[in-house]
Amino acid sequence: IIYAVAIGGELYLQNRLPDSTLTFRDALAVGSFGQFRKSLGVSGGTAIRFKINAQFDRAQNNFPYQLTPDSPEKELNNAALQQRATQQSIYWSPAQGHTFEAHLWQQWTQREIPPTTVQTRSAAFQKDRTLRQQLSWKAVGPRAIWNTRLAYIEEDILYADPTILLEAPSDFRSWILHSERSSALSRRGRMSTKLQLQHTNAVANGYRRRRSQQQARLEQAFAYDLINRFQLKIAGQLQLTEELPTAYGGLLSLGENKSNWKWEALLQRQFRVPSLNDLFWVPGGNPDLQPELSWSQQLVLQKRWPESRTQLQLDIFNRQVDNWIQWAPRDGQIFWSAQNITKVWSRGLVAGMTQAWRWGKLTSNIRMNYQWVKSTYQVAVVTPSLEKGEQLWYTPEHQINTILNISVGPWSTRFGYRYVGATSGVNDDLASYHLGNLQVNWRADDDSGATIFCRIDNLWDTNYRVIERRPMPGRQWTTGYQISFQ
Repeated sequence: IIYAVAIGGELYLQNRLPDSTLTFRDALAVGSFGQFRKSLGVSGGTAIRFKINAQFDRAQNNFPYQLTPDSPEKELNNAALQQRATQQSIYWSPAQGHTFEAHLWQQWTQREIPPTTVQTRSAAFQKDRTLRQQLSWKAVGPRAIWNTRLAYIEEDILYADPTILLEAPSDFRSWILHSERSSALSRRGRMSTKLQLQHTNAVANGYRRRRSQQQARLEQAFAYDLINRFQLKIAGQLQLTEELPTAYGGLLSLGENKSNWKWEALLQRQFRVPSLNDLFWVPGGNPDLQPELSWSQQLVLQKRWPESRTQLQLDIFNRQVDNWIQWAPRDGQIFWSAQNITKVWSRGLVAGMTQAWRWGKLTSNIRMNYQWVKSTYQVAVVTPSLEKGEQLWYTPEHQINTILNISVGPWSTRFGYRYVGATSGVNDDLASYHLGNLQVNWRADDDSGATIFCRIDNLWDTNYRVIERRPMPGRQWTTGYQISFQ
């Protein structure tokens, strides 16, 4: 579940240790509007294990669309996509409790940029090349775990529009060192320390000259189990960034986790540091930007009924943000620029339910959630014209998501429904819309794990927009298979 202006934290991408059995994987998918996807993989090993994956994607994306329900159909042009990606990983455990990993990810993408609904044609395109390398060491002891990662990232981007003789290359080079130690202080207490150092070098036409940024982040966290299954969490975070003020954050959490009942109350101070584009892009970058600072409060309630296989959850949040960073046009300018534009107040709730059933060989479950988010500007802005209390752009106030799964024997069916409420955009308002999708799978009852699937998206052929002036595809289908050999 993602809700705008109400989340904070970190995203971790985990690579699981592959099985020692030599395994080959093959998958293929084809679908509407020239969609084609092929992927191959192999993994295995004993003392040293490995995993290699390769994937190729392409699509024409030349779907028909209507400007209004009663207008004639048009076909989207200059929207093709082609992408190649590879991943190689090696895992080595020289001694008990010690694991070394090496990962290499490469990706090449070429995408055409289609015209908006107020343009007649477009010849713009963008080429991306990404290289990510990571070395890591993990040591597990009787009372502590060390985890250290060193990463190097290259990102090359070329945006071009021959119609206006525009060519804008840019490249980024980053080194990241992350070290983390988690230890047990006692039978009830735990502590973790994280240190991250990052150096980024960037060259772009928009920067006029090479730019660099150094960041250092330190985080200290404690967790202690109180009596009656209460748990107390305290964390502090400090970030130093070149040419920017020191930013700090923290977390105070108290919760109770019983067998079928859980609650947690959180108080957090968070921050977001401006990016290199926010600071230095010409035109529009603003080297005088300040980091975003926020206070947030959150209450999470969860109740389970194992006998009926039912679970309910309620998440209530409140967040106030100062120095909100937003790109917007200013008075007298023809270009957009980054500004600490205003204060933002975000509050809302996410209510969810999960229910499972079983009748003989038939099993099913349904997951539903309703999301209400009110994110408003708290200070009126002249340019762009924003009133106090006005909802943030592209932030719908109401959303509903439902997923129903039914399985019997080798067959399974998945139905999804989504409702997104009306919201405002930069140029036009966006109407609410309903989407549905249906997928049917057949899985072989043998060691190959062969699966054949067929999926239909946008079942009701809804004409909708996520961003104004950018059409979305109507009803579309995808079918394919996945299989593995050992």
